Amino acid sequence: MKTSNPLALAAFTALLASAASAAGTRLLVKPRPELPEAALQARFAAQGGREESRIAALGVRIVQVPEPAAARLLQALQQDADIEFAEPDFTATAVGSANDPYFTAGNQ
Repeated sequence: MKTSNPLALAAFTALLASAASAAGTRLLVKPRPELPEAALQARFAAQGGREESRIAALGVRIVQVPEPAAARLLQALQQDADIEFAEPDFTATAVGSANDPYFTAGNQ
């Protein structure tokens, strides 16, 4: 079983807030291949989540979950030995830019 890190949980909770929308929160979840489909869907449904779509090439599921239950489902999935990873789906933004003049000029 995976251990819970309070600092990481706080960081993920902050990410969940940025991933929230009017329809809820989306999570990216990669189950282990041996996990039966019905068992996976039951894990999502336990917190009101539902599979929205898949990234088949990566084996990743996109799960929509109501905002109030998002942190609970995320924590439950992260601690589940049958789940390779679970993380909030959010748009990353750059915090800086390259300062190498050769790179920025296209001479890399």
